[in-house]
Amino acid sequence: MYDLNLLNKEEKDLLSNWEGVYKKGLLSLWILLSLNNKEMSMSEIKDFINDITDDYLLVDDNSIYRSLRKFYTLEIVDFAMKPNSKGPDIKIYKLSKSGEKILKAFIQRNIISIYYKDKINLLFKGNI
Repeated sequence: MYDLNLLNKEEKDLLSNWEGVYKKGLLSLWILLSLNNKEMSMSEIKDFINDITDDYLLVDDNSIYRSLRKFYTLEIVDFAMKPNSKGPDIKIYKLSKSGEKILKAFIQRNIISIYYKDKINLLFKGNI
């Protein structure tokens, strides 16, 4: 783990800003990954993201809902209403067939083909 005390205030601010942009970009990926092979409610998606990232990527409900609405409009996700005896019906989201294909293509093109290379691993370790 990198010691953040080695950074001055300006460097910490720059890192924080970079991480904010980075995390916003990751949200779409984590939402779609959460729905890969499983249907989930918004709260289950949120719990999945918190759990899988060890609470590194803490997102608010509105951010998830905005993304899900955008994905629904793009026909990447679909939803069904599930009755809820404790209140209003719950939307249960799932990837559409198109969403499944797009997610698989994205993972192959942007993650596996890039990050699963020995020279990239060496770069992360500082050996290149």
